[in-house]
Amino acid sequence: MIAEKNITTAKTVVEYPITKDRAKRHCHVDKTWRDDDAYIEDLIEAVTQEAENYIDKDISYKSCENKYYDFSGEYIYINEGNFSSTISVVSDASVALTVSETYPYNNYCRLDLSASNSSDPLVVKYYTGFEKEDCPAAMKQAILLRLKDYYDIHRGSMNDFSLYNTMAFERLLDPFKNTNA
Repeated sequence: MIAEKNITTAKTVVEYPITKDRAKRHCHVDKTWRDDDAYIEDLIEAVTQEAENYIDKDISYKSCENKYYDFSGEYIYINEGNFSSTISVVSDASVALTVSETYPYNNYCRLDLSASNSSDPLVVKYYTGFEKEDCPAAMKQAILLRLKDYYDIHRGSMNDFSLYNTMAFERLLDPFKNTNA
């Protein structure tokens, strides 16, 4: 992985790969039953984060901003495995810079600038993860399976029900894991 100094990063989730309605269908919850809606939405967030931690990449579609302090160079490294697209690159003088090439790799992305630049800070805005319709089916299925397990524990008696780990979650996500060599 490429190490960078003097960087701050902020991320905001734009959308999760699973909708509340799809989660309710998967958990066999009637679509008119609303009492568990907030709980199911919390599970979607928690299980998506669990999957992201497991593969060490973003799955939910996120808007991100990196600030590179004391930046000088012709290219930028973004330590994100599921880099989606660049929104903007702006210098400290509020000048928009042009990205000439984008090179996404397994665990980072390199953005080549059209010209060398020095800036303090250089602000790069970009998206990571997957929009709902582009998220791989295996990732969605892993999230749904784990979500249903947690939801079933919620509905069942803690004495009568325990989580049986079939390793399906891990098997579905293993091909997407970050491979830092």
